[in-house]
Amino acid sequence: MELHENEKELLRKSPILWYKKKIQAVPGSLIVTNQRVVFEQHKIKPIGGLLGSLFTSASKKTRDEIIFSETLTSISVEKGKKINKKSFKAIFKSATSDSEMVLMVDDSLMAELEPLLKV
Repeated sequence: MELHENEKELLRKSPILWYKKKIQAVPGSLIVTNQRVVFEQHKIKPIGGLLGSLFTSASKKTRDEIIFSETLTSISVEKGKKINKKSFKAIFKSATSDSEMVLMVDDSLMAELEPLLKV
């Protein structure tokens, strides 16, 4: 992900899971800048020798993809179901597009995000 002109700094980039469906979790990165919050989905590249690597590098299905991108002012976060001792589901809701994402976050990440987002 490239920073826009008005984004001066990358505040946090954390590996995280997105709960796409009830039992389907997708790996990715939560990227927080001084202007927006982005979830970038990681694609898992198959191993298949030289020919496999050539085909997968050209395929769009194996590239990282931005799934969710919202400004800090238009996003709110709700704490959801607790998963284990330190982790829980957080629901990121957009005020502008009525979209939401359910991500697995831990207490330390949430403590860093609370001053930036409406929690």
